[in-house]
Amino acid sequence: MDPNVYKVLHILGFFLVFSALGGTTIATLVGKPDDARARRRTGIFHGVGLLVILVSGFGMLAKLGLALDGWVFAKMGIWLILGAAAFLIRKRPGWASLFWIVLPLLGACAGFLALYKPF
Repeated sequence: MDPNVYKVLHILGFFLVFSALGGTTIATLVGKPDDARARRRTGIFHGVGLLVILVSGFGMLAKLGLALDGWVFAKMGIWLILGAAAFLIRKRPGWASLFWIVLPLLGACAGFLALYKPF
């Protein structure tokens, strides 16, 4: 498969995860974190997005012949934080405002790591 297809899938997964996290954060900030329909939809977007990011990321690494350097492990750490974020936002509602700021910064860090591969 063309590496650009992996890249598009990777970005799609990124959008799904951040849409879900944004929805979860907003629901928590307005005081409705346990709305069953919203929680189910954001959970599906979050899980599918994380899976798409993981599969397309490793597919892209294999297709481009890149090694598992430090920047890859840093991106996997960001992936783990994004995976735990939905749970943490619901269980620690006081942290929702902090996540509203920190999560986009983590996304920017992941983009920086992918573009510049600093280590």
